[in-house]
Parts: sequence; C-alpha cells; structure tokens
Amino acid sequence: MEWSEEFKQAFDNFKAEARTALEQLITIAEQLKLERVIADLNTAKLRLSEDAFVLMLMGIFNSGKSTLLNALLGQPLVEIPDLTDGKAPMPMGKLPTTAVLTSIKYGTDPSVYAWNFEGKCMDDWNFHRYLKQAKVKEDEQATREFFRNIRQFEVHYPCLLTASGVECMDSPGTDDLPERTAITLEAIPHCDAAIALFRSDFLANESSRKFFHDAQKTGLRMFWVVNLMHDDRPDSDDYPIAFLWSRIIELTLGGPKYTGQSLEDFARYDVYFVNAQKALKGRFLNDQSLLQESGILLLEERLRDFLLRERMIVHIQRYVELGVNRADTLRQTIHTFKGAISADQQELIKARKELEPKLAELRRRAKSLDQLIDRYQEEILNAVGIEFDAYATSLAAKLPEVYGKKEMKTLKGLNPVWLPLPNHQEKVMNEGKQLLQESLSELGEEFSTRLQSRITDILERMHEEIKDRITELSQEYSQLRAKIPGTSLQISGEMVSTLDRVLSALAGLLLLDPAGIMFGSSLGFRGLLSTLLVQVAVWATAFATGSLAVLYIAWPAVILAAIFAAILGLEDRVKKFFVREFLKTYNLSRSDINNRSNLKSEQQEELYQATREYQRHRLLENIELELNTKTFQEVRKQVNAYIDEEEGIIRQSIEEGLKDEAEKARRLHEFSQLEATIASAKSDLKDVLVRVKQLG
Repeated sequence: MEWSEEFKQAFDNFKAEARTALEQLITIAEQLKLERVIADLNTAKLRLSEDAFVLMLMGIFNSGKSTLLNALLGQPLVEIPDLTDGKAPMPMGKLPTTAVLTSIKYGTDPSVYAWNFEGKCMDDWNFHRYLKQAKVKEDEQATREFFRNIRQFEVHYPCLLTASGVECMDSPGTDDLPERTAITLEAIPHCDAAIALFRSDFLANESSRKFFHDAQKTGLRMFWVVNLMHDDRPDSDDYPIAFLWSRIIELTLGGPKYTGQSLEDFARYDVYFVNAQKALKGRFLNDQSLLQESGILLLEERLRDFLLRERMIVHIQRYVELGVNRADTLRQTIHTFKGAISADQQELIKARKELEPKLAELRRRAKSLDQLIDRYQEEILNAVGIEFDAYATSLAAKLPEVYGKKEMKTLKGLNPVWLPLPNHQEKVMNEGKQLLQESLSELGEEFSTRLQSRITDILERMHEEIKDRITELSQEYSQLRAKIPGTSLQISGEMVSTLDRVLSALAGLLLLDPAGIMFGSSLGFRGLLSTLLVQVAVWATAFATGSLAVLYIAWPAVILAAIFAAILGLEDRVKKFFVREFLKTYNLSRSDINNRSNLKSEQQEELYQATREYQRHRLLENIELELNTKTFQEVRKQVNAYIDEEEGIIRQSIEEGLKDEAEKARRLHEFSQLEATIASAKSDLKDVLVRVKQLG
C-alpha cells in the first residue's frame, strides 16, 4: 500500500504554504510577547509536518493478525540477512504467536528493540532472535515469565508501507492475558485507525466484541476484515452470509438485521473478506493474480483512500484552522495596543493605578480554581474506592454464579475416567483457571463500565462549574479592557473571543467536545478525557480481575482426593474449590502475608500483589497520577495561561500608550505593517482550507 504521488505532492504543497503563513504569525506573536499564542502556533506548525499514520491490528488469538500484517508490509527495500528465503518480519505459526504489543515503523537500519515498563530500551534484539523467541510460549505461566519485563517491541522495517509514513501496531489477542490486553487498550488513543480481524471459521466472541466496542468509543476509525480460512470463498452458494451479517454488522457494529443483503453490502460498513495466507504468498511472490484473488487489494485501496481523503484532510484542516483562529487573536491584540497608543497618557496612568489592584484580585480568584480542581479530584478518587470496594465485596456472591455457568469440557463425557492421571489433572487445572479468569474478566468489565460512567458524570459537573467561573472572569477582564483609554470591546464580528477559545479548550479536555481541537497545544487527536477514560478502563479491568490471584491456586494432594472422590457433582465441587481458593488469596491482608514465615520476602511481595488490598491501592495510585500529571494538570495550565494572557495584554496596552511621541509613532506604523502581514497570512491559510476541501 503506497500513497498516490499526486495526492502526496498536493498535501506536501498545502502543508508548505501553511507552514510559511504560520511562521509569519509566530514571528508577530513573538514580537507581541504572547506566549500562549506562540505555543499554539508552534504546535500547529509542528503537527502539520507530521505524516505518521498509526494503524493497529487487533483480534482474538490466532486470527491471522501477524499474517495479514506481513502481507501489508511486504518485502523490505533493503536486504536483511535474517529475513532471507522470503521470510516475513513478524513471527507466525500454527499456534498464537504475538505475545507483546509490537510497533513496526520505518528505519534505514533494520533492527528490533525491546522496551521495558519503565520506558527504557533493553538489550538489542535482532530479527533472528525476534522471530525465534518473541512468540507465545507453551503455557500461560511460561509466557508470563519470559515476557514479564517486556512491555513492547519496536521493529524498524524499511518497506513501501512504512516508508510512506505508516506505522503499524501488532497486538496480542483480545482474549489474551489481561495485563497484555490492558497495554493494547493504552495504545489505542495513539492510533489513527485499526483493522479488527475475525476468523471465517470462528467469529469474535462476546469479550472480543466488547473490546472492539470500547475501542470505537475512543473515536478510533475501524476497518473490519474476515480472514478466510481453509480456502473459504464468500461468493460460494453455501457461504453463511446471513450468519456473518448477524454477527458482524448487527451484533458488533449495531447495524440493521439481515434482509437478503449481498456480499457487496458488507463494504458499506468497511467489512472486507481477505485470505491472509494467499495475500502473503502473493506479496512475496509478486503474484498480482494471487493478490487480487486474496481480496487484500480492495482493503488496501480503502485504507489508502481513508488515509489521503479523510485522515490527511482532517489533519491539515485542524491545524490550519488553529492558525486562522490565532491570527484573529493577534489582530484583536494589536487593535487594543493601537487604541491605547492614541489615548491621553494622563488617562492611561490613572487607568493603570485603578486596574492593578483589580488585576491582582482577579488572579487571586482564578487561583481558587485550584481548590475546585482538588475537590473534584478527591471526589473521583472517592468514587473509585467506593466502586472498587463494592465490586470486590460482591465477588463472593457473583463469582460462583457467573463461574457456575461455564462448562468444563475436561470433566464432560468420559473425561473423568482419566482423572487419576497427572496429565489430565493438569488439563482440568488449566481449564478451571482459564474459565475462572474469563468469569472475573466479565465482572471486571461491568465494574469498569460503571466506573467510567461515574467519572464522566463528575467531569461533566466539573466542566460546568469551571465554565461558570471562567465566564465570570472573562466578563470582568472585558470590563477592565474597556477601561483602558482608547480601546473598544470589539473590532469585528468575525473575531473569536478569548473566552470562547478557553471554554472550547476546557470542553475538549473534560467532555470530548470536538471544538476543543481548535485550541491548546497538547489536547492531542481525541482529547485528554478519551485517554483518561481508556486508562481508567485499563486499570479497572486489570486490577479488578485478580489475574495474579488465579495463579496461586494449586492442587494439594489431600484436596485432590476429596474433589475426585466421586463422579457425581464433580464439576460443581471443582468450581467451588477454584472460587474458594481464589477468594482466599484475593482477600489476604498485608499482615496475613507477613505472618507467613515460610515465605521469603520477595515471595511475600509477589503474593501481596495478588490481593484485593494491593490492587485497590494501585488502581487509586494510577488514577491519581494520571489526573495530576495529565488531565487536571492540563486544565490548570490552560486556565493559568488564559489569566497570564489577559493580564499581559492589559498591562502591555498601557505601556504602549506611555511611550514618548516618537516611539508611539514608530509603533503605530509597525503595528499597521503587522496587521497587513496578519491579514495576508490569514488569507493564505483560508485559501489552503478551501483547496484542501476541494481535493476531498
């Protein structure tokens, strides 16, 4: 998949013209010492230059994600010794392979790196080691142990796709270990689009559909691929089109019921049928007929169309519109300065004396917003603690009910006759743990959903209260500006008020209001609240599922004898055992563990991390850190920047008017020239907007 050269050249030209106009506005903002405007314009210029497009592949274990990704990537542009004989860069196999989130990006030097959970690069990996070792191991415990310190792999792979600015993310299965699923969820807000993969012989289960739904809620653009297994042909007469429509279009995407729709109707919902194995073979053999038959070319065409006609156009519009907005800010500021220059100096001195104490009072009132933010942060943390305690307490009643509905295949039919064999006992043990983990995940998702809803409600109330406070402050700043001799409140109906910009920024921070993208240098693509709520879902699910506690369940010999004493009611006894042993570990306290003298200190610490007490603490700690270092920190930053800008404009306006006559004449001439430059730059930016929309 490559960019069309015609479109790419057009976009490059648009961005070059916009950057030139933004650089002119930055120079003027620097002359006027408007720090917030400088920061916004620099951000617009920087992000306008970014071409990276991040595409994630997600789906259940062994759905063919790595195979499809290898087909999309294709052969390298340079020779890679470890990838001879047609080897692809991502590990593949008959069993599930992707154990860790992996990013694949362009690099002139083909290489593989492993990153730990502290954000540090570990020892270098080469492709040979990566293809051999970076796979899911034989059992869950071995996988956890091998990858316990590896958060993510980063693969530098020079090919046509990555050279075009596309970065790919290969994710573990959506039904993988909860902590790995959590890492995948954390990466979603940083992606532009995702391919959700289904197997044609086993469509997504309930947990995977929930995962896809949560991903969509963040605003992620989704494309859906049915990986055709065993040479399935969707155009054959016996292909279950109605069944696929029901499972994918109706249940997963919330579309209409099946009423005889054709295969072509799936594409209206961006659902595509691809044989990943054929696509990979066709790509590496350069066999166009095989590629056409595989269905990958249609998918690539749609991805390319989205990248160029939707994503890139929106990308350019977002930051060019920010430049237009800030050009209006500059014009409005210069108008205020020119008015003060024309005023009587004695009146300006009198006005300064009157305004200084009022400015100090407004700053003191603005600082009270810190207390408001602290109050809402405490409310959020209290809500988290209350919801977690209610969830953890409910496990004793809910877990047996949910777990009881699961079917243990290792205890069905004639399987119990094999129970005396250690091998079959291990199979029963592994299945019991897996089903227990699934039950906990279902209950954990309910907890996560409730928690997200409560936090959203709190943030909505916080937004309304901050908006009211900022509105009051803005009205008073406007009144103070009006008291500067020679100035007026408005110069044109097209001007966007500072208040509107601040409120739209706060909406983007707290409520996912799309208007928030018009303001602020660090709102990101979808707003900080999207990231916060995804993080909450990640931590809530990870810490609520008690996955570590499940690992501590073991079969003592005396328990084995009691459980397997009779076939009648065997499955029920096994499930009760699992629930009892899980709750026993999960509800241990720190003092309980410290009293276990038979355990070494590191063993005590590992056991403590499996408990409800520890996981509650970590959940609260992570959410508090996220609020302090990102979401609420940004709210404080935006409010303080607003106060600084308002004060600065008022004070500088008076200073401009108190200069000597010669200097004032020079400044008036300079400001007139700046106004002309601003008008020209704004016109150029608006012209780019018009032509970008025409290209779409």
